[in-house]
Amino acid sequence: MLDSTPRSLLNTIESWLNALDLRKPLIIGYSGGADSKALFYAALSIKKKPPLLLAHYNHAWREEADEEAKILEEEAKRLSIPFYTKKAKKVPTRSMEEHARAARLEFFLELQKTHRANGVALAHHKEDLAETILKRILEGSSAEKCLAMQKKSL
Repeated sequence: MLDSTPRSLLNTIESWLNALDLRKPLIIGYSGGADSKALFYAALSIKKKPPLLLAHYNHAWREEADEEAKILEEEAKRLSIPFYTKKAKKVPTRSMEEHARAARLEFFLELQKTHRANGVALAHHKEDLAETILKRILEGSSAEKCLAMQKKSL
């Protein structure tokens, strides 16, 4: 899987991981999508790294979401990586995405505090950013709401 990963990306991830406290774990937000899978497997391939934990937030928006969460948990178990998951409770129909984003962040921050982790790493690809900005423009968001994701937050 990593054979096609550009060496510069792996070098960047390795430098970033080595700058962390290697005694404290790093939580990786793991949806099982291409971007989070690439981040996880790249981090896994680095020899000198903090312990990794996977965190999956199940929004329960789709029928197959529970099965997908089980598959991710089995994958983590095969790799001997601790896996934490939380399933969303009933989501209000108004501002569903905002509510889900806040609940997911709360879950990740709770795990970070519990495990005294370095932080939480989330992976996004270029299309995520473009899609988020376009969606916000079409929804009539203000200019500052169209800024979307930042490289680093909190």
